Amino acid sequence: RPVAAAVRIGRKTSGPDGRRHTAVEEFYWDALTGEELKFPVPAYRTTPVDLDGDARHEFVRGGDGALFAADGSSLGSVDGSVALVSKLDPARPGEQLLVYHPDGTVQLWGRIEGTDTPEALARYAHPYYRANQRLTATGANLVNLGGL
Repeated sequence: RPVAAAVRIGRKTSGPDGRRHTAVEEFYWDALTGEELKFPVPAYRTTPVDLDGDARHEFVRGGDGALFAADGSSLGSVDGSVALVSKLDPARPGEQLLVYHPDGTVQLWGRIEGTDTPEALARYAHPYYRANQRLTATGANLVNLGGL
């Protein structure tokens, strides 16, 4: 079922050691009814991604690349920071992850197994999804694509 999530960052500081967020709160609710929910996947720095094209999201944490199933179980890690989640390779099932590393390495991660379902293909063809793909340089659209 559609689940919505929001994050409240109580304090943000930036300095020579990077950006820090503290007092982070996470909120989840049923997107159709508004009912408050408990959800086993962290919302903070986490983005939905359909890795296998089944039209159901898995989740990736942006900073360390940890992958989660919707039930919160670990699916492994891409061992890097996630810069982009999108349908980047139309010849492969699902969406792919653009991952970068401190040494400058850039990788494209995806699943070889899987098949894009009609629901997934409709999502990738949606005008909102396509518009956000064109605007990925803004940095804000990482979460927009994952939420559609």
